[in-house]
Amino acid sequence: MAFPDAHDGHSGYIIDTIDTRKGLLPLMQQNLIAFAPHIVLLMIGTNDVNTQLDLPGAPARLEALVDIVTTTAPDSLLVLAQLIPTRADELNSDVQAFNAQIPEMVAERVAAGQHIVVVDMYTAFVANPA
Repeated sequence: MAFPDAHDGHSGYIIDTIDTRKGLLPLMQQNLIAFAPHIVLLMIGTNDVNTQLDLPGAPARLEALVDIVTTTAPDSLLVLAQLIPTRADELNSDVQAFNAQIPEMVAERVAAGQHIVVVDMYTAFVANPA
């Protein structure tokens, strides 16, 4: 049987809707119900960091999004990717600060029995910049 290629990707979104910027959070629950995925691949926050959009609140918005996934699709595996480095070196400290919040947040949820793994995309890109 061919591998299923159905997916629901949203390029250019931020974590949650702010002002006129489209956020993923309002779409997530309805899409999880509609698609009933076994695996959710999530890398979100790049546009929040790149536009300096309420960076202190970004980890809480990510937590809310993760909680929507784990409560709406509790049997699915959430693969949460940390952000990759940006091309603007001055933003990479913000990327690293955002990424640093993820492991503890995930560890708390894993300890509660949720199915989440973290993928460190940042280190992979820095280790092999070519």
